[in-house]
Amino acid sequence: MSKFFKYKISEFYFLIITLLYWMDVSIILNPIAIFSSVLLLYLVLKQYKVIGLIYGGILLLLTIYLFFAFLSDFHKIIEFNLKNKNFIIYGSSLLIVNFIMSLFMIYKYSNLNLNEEHNKVALKYNKVHFYIISKTNLYS
Repeated sequence: MSKFFKYKISEFYFLIITLLYWMDVSIILNPIAIFSSVLLLYLVLKQYKVIGLIYGGILLLLTIYLFFAFLSDFHKIIEFNLKNKNFIIYGSSLLIVNFIMSLFMIYKYSNLNLNEEHNKVALKYNKVHFYIISKTNLYS
């Protein structure tokens, strides 16, 4: 496995889950699936720290929501037949993998070092901002 794929495994995983959701709903112009796919493709091509952290946080919150929905359906089970066993096995495994991948995504983007060009732009902005504040007479 290449280093690129290992580092981007969470984005590829959620992209596959999004495409499976899109095929399952079978609505061609699904705005949630389109937006999520475009955002994940953007994160695969470019590493943008803020978008990665926000998207990872949203996915973590959705996974927690799905966990409570899973518990709600789990408490409604009266008898354990094959259908209910499959629900428990596949549902819990999907929740566990989603939780791990969203935590990995948050961890990865929180430790992401910005490239040199972005640091130069931020430093230049800070110098200009400091210059404007220092030249402004606040006590006149």
